[in-house]
Amino acid sequence: MQTEQFGTNIRSTATTTVPNMVRGLLPVMLIGFDFFKVDYGVIWSVAIVGTVVFGLGIYATLTIAETHNSDLDFID
Repeated sequence: MQTEQFGTNIRSTATTTVPNMVRGLLPVMLIGFDFFKVDYGVIWSVAIVGTVVFGLGIYATLTIAETHNSDLDFID
């Protein structure tokens, strides 16, 4: 999906950058997990972090602009 949001001149850059940003957020999720683990235990801390991450993903998917039938041959 991220590739279709960019013009033809930087599609390959977007395709390789977005998964690396997702991997880069793993330490943030682990910090959140360790923070919640002290008070709530392992199961609930996983549920809290998972809910936040999935919630952000669903929000991002629902609010992304539609590019169907638009000219993507432009310079970003």
